[in-house]
Amino acid sequence: MKRLLKIGMWLGLIIYLVVVLGLVADREKAIPCRSLVVEMKDTANHHFISDQDIYAYILNHDKKLLGKPLGEINTDRFEIIAASIPFVRRAEVFKTAEGSLHVVISQREPVLHVMTQGGSNYYVDNEGYIMPESPFYTARTVIVNGSFLSGARPGYNLDDPEMKNFRTLKKSWELACYIHQNSFWKAQIEQIWVSEKGEFILIPRLGAQIILFGDIDSYKTKFENLEMLYKQGFAKEGWNKYKQIR
Repeated sequence: MKRLLKIGMWLGLIIYLVVVLGLVADREKAIPCRSLVVEMKDTANHHFISDQDIYAYILNHDKKLLGKPLGEINTDRFEIIAASIPFVRRAEVFKTAEGSLHVVISQREPVLHVMTQGGSNYYVDNEGYIMPESPFYTARTVIVNGSFLSGARPGYNLDDPEMKNFRTLKKSWELACYIHQNSFWKAQIEQIWVSEKGEFILIPRLGAQIILFGDIDSYKTKFENLEMLYKQGFAKEGWNKYKQIR
């Protein structure tokens, strides 16, 4: 009998908790959305877009968002909406019991600024995504210009099937990623030039010389040898002794 009594008490407690939690959940769903809070990450590095831009973009897609019951707000939908902005890498959206909708934004990290001969300019981020220029902000990245760079459009990733013929752009991006991740070369290389033969020429920030890099085969070894020249050869003979480096 005591065992049955204990089982009955536990069942009663479980039913009570389920009912109470259900009532609390229903009450939270009925809470109106009182505010939209936007948090921008990585603002110390890039300023492609502001929290005010995100705020306006979200409300433009749902003008009745403020005041709408939280239970009627689909956070997945707003993550997709925010992530559709080309400068946004990731968006996280969640609701609070106080009635706020929080939008946390991570910006894309450009590693290459492409300036084509036809005048169409764009960035490529560290994940290979092609993003447009911003009219308000210019990122400090390696610039690439010259031949075989025209035709690519923002909104694509270099891994997309549509980008299979853009081999020169992919090679430029691969070089730019290496430079971006290497603190020494990030401080040294300002520009990549692609010749009509499809060969790469690196233009440093300091010194009058250019680096005839050729193709990107064994590019890591080439950079390692160049670093030795910079740190040992230039330290003794000066930066401006050579006009070209092969």
